[in-house]
Amino acid sequence: MTATATTTTTGMVTATATTAASARAPVLWTDPGDIPPGSGPTVVTIGQFDGVHRGHRRLLTATRRRADALGVPACAITFARHPLSLLAPHRSPAELSGLDAKIRLLHDCGMDIVLALPATRDVLGTPAERFADDLLCQRLGVCAVLVGPDFRYGAGAAGTPDSLAARLAPHGGEVTVLPTVLRGGERVSSTRIRAEIGRGRLDRAAWLLGRPYAVPVTVGPDRTVVPDGGSAWPCPGRYPVVPDLPGADRSGSARTPGWTRPALELTVSGPRASLPGSTALPGARLMLSFTGEPG
Repeated sequence: MTATATTTTTGMVTATATTAASARAPVLWTDPGDIPPGSGPTVVTIGQFDGVHRGHRRLLTATRRRADALGVPACAITFARHPLSLLAPHRSPAELSGLDAKIRLLHDCGMDIVLALPATRDVLGTPAERFADDLLCQRLGVCAVLVGPDFRYGAGAAGTPDSLAARLAPHGGEVTVLPTVLRGGERVSSTRIRAEIGRGRLDRAAWLLGRPYAVPVTVGPDRTVVPDGGSAWPCPGRYPVVPDLPGADRSGSARTPGWTRPALELTVSGPRASLPGSTALPGARLMLSFTGEPG
């Protein structure tokens, strides 16, 4: 059995699932040991899913549809933090979404189950064969796995879609590789979005994400704010932002009719920024949604 490629139509992906299967209460597992016996069969997708951008959403939508067709739960497997944060901290990329936000977005995209694996040496050192046989086949009972074209798994990224398909075939499982999502001839990727944010191109980043970029911050004295360590942060400039509480619905935009929260101007001068007009007290936690490029 070999990995197969499928194509889907382009365009905006709806993040809210409406199927009966996705109406179940979402499940979060943070360790393979959390998976109860008899959890399969499942349809699984695997990835870092940083930002849960348009490219990820196409993969998640296809996973949801395949799970609906088979009448089984849809599961996303990801890491609680980027593996490079352990293996090569100096190369670890800035985050587009923290773990809590990523889990919420994955559930919003129709995943019944999220397995957020810890990025430990034991987990990252799991041989590809054991990852497939133990986690996917025995614990999750996968009947289908959907991945992107750059997918690799197991210690040293030794596993490929074709090797995974060969491991799943005796158990009746299949692997589907979806094509890369392109925009303007370039792939939609977390790396590209980080670059757009770093250049202050927040409108472009929002298009690639499918929503305004939002970053968690802590309010300091004199209406300053500091982003969470590791979060992607734009270059110096004055940006329109909408502040909100962590976990609140930020699916709109300050330019969208019905958006009632007042837009403020964030002045970024480096790792800190000033937020005049904010009434939040020092120590408060906020989410800032960037709603445009610097003025």
